[in-house]
Amino acid sequence: MIPPTLLEGFDYQYTSGISETILSDRSFNKVFLKKKSLILSPGYFTSPLSGPGAYLTVETSNSEGEPLLAGPMEVFSGNTLLGNTVLSTSKPGERIRMELGQDRDILVNRRETSFEQKEGMISSRTKIKYKVSIEVRNRKKRNVTLTLIDRVPYTVDDSVEIKFEFGKDIPIKNEEGILTYNIELPSGGKKVIEFEYSVSHPSENRLIRTPGSGGY
Repeated sequence: MIPPTLLEGFDYQYTSGISETILSDRSFNKVFLKKKSLILSPGYFTSPLSGPGAYLTVETSNSEGEPLLAGPMEVFSGNTLLGNTVLSTSKPGERIRMELGQDRDILVNRRETSFEQKEGMISSRTKIKYKVSIEVRNRKKRNVTLTLIDRVPYTVDDSVEIKFEFGKDIPIKNEEGILTYNIELPSGGKKVIEFEYSVSHPSENRLIRTPGSGGY
């Protein structure tokens, strides 16, 4: 394989690994460049607010000194086909993450309850407290690594106060209230994640949730 030639901008010139004959018939043709095997790190991803499923993901990196072109990819574990996916064009050294669909052996169930109460005698406020419980089960015959994404609301209104109380599992939490839990689930194992949060605001105000963003 002859190293690619860097052209102007982001273009690369590749040399095919074998000789190809391209007919002059104005049709698109495929040519073989090279065969490349990537070492993958499998894992699972779930966002219970979006749906109850867990999805198989694989991560790798482009260890080549040239870009990997976009196109279809087959992912194997040994001789077992895990799934088909589409690879986006990636530059040298770039991390690559691919999703291979829902795995029904990982069960996720999210429950959220809430209750409302009044606060204060002179300055009346309304407080809504939420309790969240997320149960994850692994029905596989092997251990799995799961990334679970949830959220608590956030606000840009100074009159609204939001408090978050994590349980025994401490997530990574960003400024927009996104919670990330990294979980190791043994074969046949179960994990329950619990946390609480409250939203307090002046009683005369009406809160409106921003669709899709988890904000007030």
